Amino acid sequence: MVAAAWSSVMFVQASQIIINPESSYTPLIYAIVGGIPVIVSTFLTSLLLRRKYSAYFKEPEDTMEDFEEG
Repeated sequence: MVAAAWSSVMFVQASQIIINPESSYTPLIYAIVGGIPVIVSTFLTSLLLRRKYSAYFKEPEDTMEDFEEG
């Protein structure tokens, strides 16, 4: 979702350059340079949260054995 938002900002800035070639490339550069750390930090945050809470979403083995017996 973050990548989609970042790419839309980048595409808007690129389209502004295509529409008006005399316009500055600075907003596009800022969108690219600013978006890369946001994407990396989002990925690392989701990886950290996945590792931290992975045990929370696992079923206890007791309930799994109950289903096998019945």
